[in-house]
Amino acid sequence: MARNGARHPLPPELARQLRWPLRLTKAAIGAERGWRAFWPLATVVMAAVTWARFVGFGSVGFAALGVSFLIALVWGIRRFHPPSDPEAEARLDSTLPHAALATLRDMPALETTETSQILWHAHQGRMIQLARTARAPWPNLRIAERDPFALRLIAALGCVMALGFVDAPNGMGMSQADCPECEPTASWEGWIEPPAYTGQPSLYLNDQPPGPLPVPAGSRLTLRLYGQEDGRITLGGDLLRGAQEDGLQAEITENSTLSIHVRGAKTTPAWRFTAIGDVPPSIRTDGAVTRVTSGTFKLGYRAGDDYGVTAGQARLELALNAVERRYGLSLDPDPRVAEILDLPRPYRADPRQLQGLWTEDLAQHPWAGLPVTVTLSAFDAIGQTGRSDPLHMTLPARRFFTPEARAVIEMRRDLLWARAGGPRVAQMLRAILHRPEDLDLPDGSYLALRAAIRDLEGALATGMNAEAQERLASTLWEIAIKIEEDGADSARDRMLRAQERLQQAMRDGATPEELAELMDELRRATQDYLDRLAQIPQDELPPMPDGDLLELSFADLDAMMDQIDELMQEGRFAEAMEMLDALNRMMENMQVARGQGERANQRARDGLADTLRQQQGLSDEAFRELQEQGGEGNELGESQGNTGRDGQLGRGQAHSGESSPEGAERQGRPQGAEGAENRSLSQRQRSLEQELDAQRRALPGAGSEAGNAARDALDQAGRAMDQAADALEQGDNSAALDRQAEAMEALREGLRRFDEAMDSTQAGRDGQQGQTGQESTNPNARDPLGRATGNQLGRGPSDGGFTSEEDMRKRAQELTEELRNRAGETNRPKPERDYFERLLDQF
Repeated sequence: MARNGARHPLPPELARQLRWPLRLTKAAIGAERGWRAFWPLATVVMAAVTWARFVGFGSVGFAALGVSFLIALVWGIRRFHPPSDPEAEARLDSTLPHAALATLRDMPALETTETSQILWHAHQGRMIQLARTARAPWPNLRIAERDPFALRLIAALGCVMALGFVDAPNGMGMSQADCPECEPTASWEGWIEPPAYTGQPSLYLNDQPPGPLPVPAGSRLTLRLYGQEDGRITLGGDLLRGAQEDGLQAEITENSTLSIHVRGAKTTPAWRFTAIGDVPPSIRTDGAVTRVTSGTFKLGYRAGDDYGVTAGQARLELALNAVERRYGLSLDPDPRVAEILDLPRPYRADPRQLQGLWTEDLAQHPWAGLPVTVTLSAFDAIGQTGRSDPLHMTLPARRFFTPEARAVIEMRRDLLWARAGGPRVAQMLRAILHRPEDLDLPDGSYLALRAAIRDLEGALATGMNAEAQERLASTLWEIAIKIEEDGADSARDRMLRAQERLQQAMRDGATPEELAELMDELRRATQDYLDRLAQIPQDELPPMPDGDLLELSFADLDAMMDQIDELMQEGRFAEAMEMLDALNRMMENMQVARGQGERANQRARDGLADTLRQQQGLSDEAFRELQEQGGEGNELGESQGNTGRDGQLGRGQAHSGESSPEGAERQGRPQGAEGAENRSLSQRQRSLEQELDAQRRALPGAGSEAGNAARDALDQAGRAMDQAADALEQGDNSAALDRQAEAMEALREGLRRFDEAMDSTQAGRDGQQGQTGQESTNPNARDPLGRATGNQLGRGPSDGGFTSEEDMRKRAQELTEELRNRAGETNRPKPERDYFERLLDQF
């Protein structure tokens, strides 16, 4: 059935039953429309009653009331429309299910049959039953959307109070003009709340002297006025009115002036707000990338923000233009998105100036060993971003030393580069296994490679996808690791994992019981790793640099873990984490020492020689600055008698005859440009002292008399360096030169003692092999100053050393005479002559 637009009358009996519901519904609609049209008029009336009862009206008040009444009346009349009968019926019908009244007025739209007539009458009967249950709806008098400030409620409340609690026709009976002493006291309060992310405290405006006041942009100003109705508050030219006790609020987003006018005040306080904007964060790399054999790399960074850096990220992208496109890399690479990694935040560091170290292990990444571009990003609390200059580098990869493992890793790289290179990878892997008897493969590696080849060829036959590519790459990585290390890696992984869990627990503030449990786990994992190393047959390892090195390392590790446990019990977590890092470095050094043999001794000696060379350069620079302080007419680092080995004036030259970088740089700058150097002499001296301390702690040969003597000499050199740095900070270059001379002498003694310790160790090892008496060190070795080392003292003329004690005494006399001559030259600056006098006093 469909409606045809004609209205069919309701049944007479039903119409009589719905007479009152329809009338009430029509009245409800009228009440709704009347309230919505005349609520302003009602508000004006109630406000007039309130005002009349409390204060009273004057002529002006009556005129204003009359105008307001007329406006509200006209406004209501224009908006009021009486409801009609159809509207009332439609409202009542909306309360019934299935629109029963509208259905009863419908007629069939098409020609009906007897069957359809029966159905239609049945349907009409059900609608009549529903219509008899109709009840008039309540009127909807909610007008909050028309009166958002609830003025009607305020007027109604005032009217109730006026009618219920005021008896006098004029309310209080007298105005404040008749009782000046009854006038309420006017006061105000104000606060400035900076954004929470700035970490700055709120300012109580009453305590701030009027005038300029810098505040962070986005700060919220809150003002409260008490006991006044005519206060004036202006902020940036805008007038804020009212005396609301809940406070007037405004946001300071730009430079503006706040003035507060209060009744009875002798002055009008005013503040000139300077909105300090939030500067985007900055970030840059700090130093070069360092890496270890396992593929882990470290990159320092410095980030800063005026209110603190909240997060940092590193973005790695493949530098395709820098890739050497040959062999397996000649194909177009599979598309890969840039790698986004989170930067670690330093433990308990100032977020406004962060100096962190990003450590990451991406040895298994598809781009490992390939050129990449690294961009660091820093973020602040409001989402601003700062980015560093792109850093172009080769993504560190793990070093594999066995040819078979290197070949497998290269094929893994080619497979991850492009799935299209899969056939070539399979062919090359088969070529590697062509003659397995010529390969030195661990047990199971040959079969694992054969299975990987079959898996790869099967994937190529069915169309290799990204998931199969990653799975095969993981398999090849595991095979290469097994070939390279043959099973010792699992214990080391457990040890490293135990260290990481302990560090994370300290960062998360774990309980002492949890820390003790994790510390026991670290002890067990470390002992297990050392036991695995000790179980490797000695003939399968390169010769150890010192027979007692492994046993000494056990004692050192146990002492370090005891110290870490003690620091954690005392709550000194930052120092405990530093000790854990030192423990990790010791384990890495132990692994390197077992793999590199006696070359560790030569590296240690080369490091000490380089330290001595750097100390000599610092001493030369301090001496040149001393000449500048007292020199008249002498150029920077240039004076009479200060000659180098080539006979030229010694500008910027070290005593070894090589031009130092600092001296070479000074030649190209005007006098006085030293102040633009990034680090002062004292800072460089401190850095060199720290480097020497690290070398002393890692020095091989501990336990022997000569080895201990070498450490004592280096310790003395470190103390002299510390005193020299103190003197440089105080500007006493003369005293600094004396301490630097002591440091160089102690370094030379340490080198000599170290050579003796290494000679003793080598002699003992050669004696066990029946080769006692053979020399293991270079007979032509010289220190950084070009002089013979401790191994050459007492050698014959053919070795380039001194032939006798008489020659050494003669050389000392020549040096003393040269010092006396220079000290007696009156045209030299007095500080320089004083320095020569102090050298003579030492002889």
